Amino acid sequence: MTDGRADREVARIAAANRGPFTHRGARDAGLSNRQIELRLDAEAWKVALPRVYVHAATRLSTDVMHRAALLWAGPTSVLSHRCAGEAWKLDGISHVQPEILVEGARHPRSKLVISHRTLSFGPSDVRRVDGLRVTSPTRTVIDLASVLDLPTLRIAFESARRRRLTTVDQVRARLDGIGGAGRPGAAHLERLLWALRDREASESPLEVKVAELLYSARLPPPVTQHHVAIGRRVYRLDFAWPSSRVALECDGRQRHVEDSDFQRDRNRWSDLAAVGWRLVFATWRDVRDEPDRIVERVRVALAA
Repeated sequence: MTDGRADREVARIAAANRGPFTHRGARDAGLSNRQIELRLDAEAWKVALPRVYVHAATRLSTDVMHRAALLWAGPTSVLSHRCAGEAWKLDGISHVQPEILVEGARHPRSKLVISHRTLSFGPSDVRRVDGLRVTSPTRTVIDLASVLDLPTLRIAFESARRRRLTTVDQVRARLDGIGGAGRPGAAHLERLLWALRDREASESPLEVKVAELLYSARLPPPVTQHHVAIGRRVYRLDFAWPSSRVALECDGRQRHVEDSDFQRDRNRWSDLAAVGWRLVFATWRDVRDEPDRIVERVRVALAA
């Protein structure tokens, strides 16, 4: 094969992979080791990872590096942990550096990639997102437990539950299936599974933060996502103590964008107040700056 034809074949492979291609792929396209070296020396190609290249005009974006990492680590590798959390768009997860899971005894190393090994990996643990091999949402939550603190893990898990990507029972079953005891992060994942059992998923990261605050304050446990019917209307309360008719509502908005939002909220609060409900509100600023004040307001309302 002529150099021109080989280069066109490499370009086709790179386009199919949306940027990166391997040394092996270039050889299969018809280029010799010496021809590959010449292209690197001439800076027509650049190295993304060992024996994985891109054309000089290709920007080493996050997506390109994730694809390069999978080529570098081999066909059984999969994006995992924080990379998988970002791929599934879980709340609170943002990660640029490639993070992968490799099955078996292989443990490829590069300072540009965070790699993990596993001996417990099954077909149900792998999905495809935008053409990339990624751990399933259930496996992602289990793996995230080893690299996140408990509050961040809870925010990510709750967003997965809210979007029906996984459930407490599914995570529990898979954790048991791969031998959860002794796994990094398994202890606080167990605590989280226990805390979330039989509870509806929180609807926002702010609700997760408020839930942690309420439970750590040793208040009477609230009912989450409690529904109140008033006439023909049904209102959902973030946290409620129905026997006391006390509710705590999370307000993550900085301002009301439209007058209709403003009016709808006032009508809702008035309807609830008319039948005896006392409402306490929590914003991001309250949780960040005055968490004790939120707890005290709830205590006072319950005592009243």
